[in-house]
Amino acid sequence: PAGPGTRPAHPRWQDVEVVTCVSGGTHLMVADFPVYDVFRGTTPLRMVHNICENVEWEGMHFRLKAYARFFEELPTPREGELPILYIVSDGADVFFNDLSEVVSQEGQEGDEDEAEARARATARLIAERYEAVATGAGP
Repeated sequence: PAGPGTRPAHPRWQDVEVVTCVSGGTHLMVADFPVYDVFRGTTPLRMVHNICENVEWEGMHFRLKAYARFFEELPTPREGELPILYIVSDGADVFFNDLSEVVSQEGQEGDEDEAEARARATARLIAERYEAVATGAGP
């Protein structure tokens, strides 16, 4: 997650984090393709919560209960703290569209390294797209 003093990804959101439920976690294979390993290794976002990491699939009811438990247990942001925008990417559908063209236009800030700049830019773009849809101002 973004640490204290990290530049916010968006004026309303400190960062964007992904929440997913991939049974079998890092061992999930789809047609001999390690789906979760590839996603986790290629996303520029700082945090991916796999709430079903080491759990056997027990049906959709299990998944929904796991999501509910995760969100119920989240701490409330302290006064003056920006909240995290959580994006749920269900199961093996953990891939996002390639944002590299847009994200590569974002510059680094101060002593921020390239990976940190990419993570912040990706989070900013996702938050902007979320805000546009949520407010009816965009697609």
